[in-house]
Amino acid sequence: MTGVDTILDSLKTKIADQLPYINKVYGRAQVFRENVGGHGLLTIPKAHVGNGEYEYCLPQDTNQAQTYFIAASKEKYDEFDRVNIGKIHRTFALTIWGTLGENGVPDTLEEIKFECIAILQKSPYVSDIDSYADEEYSQVFPEFAYWLGRSATKSLDKKEADTNWLMYPNAGFRLLFTISYIQPCASTNTNNGFNYTLPFTLS
Repeated sequence: MTGVDTILDSLKTKIADQLPYINKVYGRAQVFRENVGGHGLLTIPKAHVGNGEYEYCLPQDTNQAQTYFIAASKEKYDEFDRVNIGKIHRTFALTIWGTLGENGVPDTLEEIKFECIAILQKSPYVSDIDSYADEEYSQVFPEFAYWLGRSATKSLDKKEADTNWLMYPNAGFRLLFTISYIQPCASTNTNNGFNYTLPFTLS
């Protein structure tokens, strides 16, 4: 791994080590579009868990608490540099969901929020804490708002099941933060096997 994936993997490890009540700590999730039963094409978050396998990482009854990262912006670059790729900035969301007050999970979402912020603050690569949301399902899981918008076609039981994801003791939040780092150009990176010569002479 290189770049932002290395940074996210480090943050994932720190969350797993420092917040043991989160029994499922996923790394970076991505949005997949899949045909699900009779529901048609849905947007679903899945995280790579090794060996080419992915797991669905929206709230699940089997997890007392879980978390995943997901990109919330495109990469942005500072001034161009022929030695380094300038400074790279990208905003990610840390999404957490769990059942409060059970199996070691804190009684309040605020306590979990500040524990997560403390971990992010200690990373030299986290340059900003940008925003926080915990009120509505569409704020916590905005990548899947299209699926939520189809609620008129759902049964009352299905609507209630969705609402219960954020009904106490269930709770969740989305914390946006920005990663900033410098990535060496391939021609100067001797650690990954790259070592090439320009096909022309600079004058």
